[in-house]
Amino acid sequence: MNGATSYSGMPNQVGLVLYPAATVTVASTTFGAIFGGPPPALSLGEYQEAMFLLEVTAAAAAGGDTLDVFVQTTFDPAPQASSVWIDIVHFAQIIGTATPPKRYIDKVIANQAQAEFENGSALAASGVRHIFGDAYRVKVTVVDGGAHGQSFTFSVTSNWK
Repeated sequence: MNGATSYSGMPNQVGLVLYPAATVTVASTTFGAIFGGPPPALSLGEYQEAMFLLEVTAAAAAGGDTLDVFVQTTFDPAPQASSVWIDIVHFAQIIGTATPPKRYIDKVIANQAQAEFENGSALAASGVRHIFGDAYRVKVTVVDGGAHGQSFTFSVTSNWK
């Protein structure tokens, strides 16, 4: 799973740590490890739901600083950074003066209708696309509002059933 941590939940469920607890202090866009979805011992076809949890434990930044966290998927069976990645979750945008802890939960459901979209268009904050792919990663964008002291500590985990 290329760095993702798994843990067993209830029968027919699996949990994955997509982005371990980390502090991000640089204004940039970064990506978490790519992993191939649920463990190979469990067929991806068995899963009908994926719940993603963003937990922000510290936001020591100015009011103009922002944190955007996305979960992305690809249909590339051998995913790479250069693969075509699709935003499927864009958690609520976190501002630098947020008072942690903050927890945001989004759920992707396999049998939900998904309207057509152009992949070059960004998924709006608090948005979800009901798409299951072959691999997943987390995209993180931090914007400096001008004070140059942005710092966010957070993790992203998932539960599949």
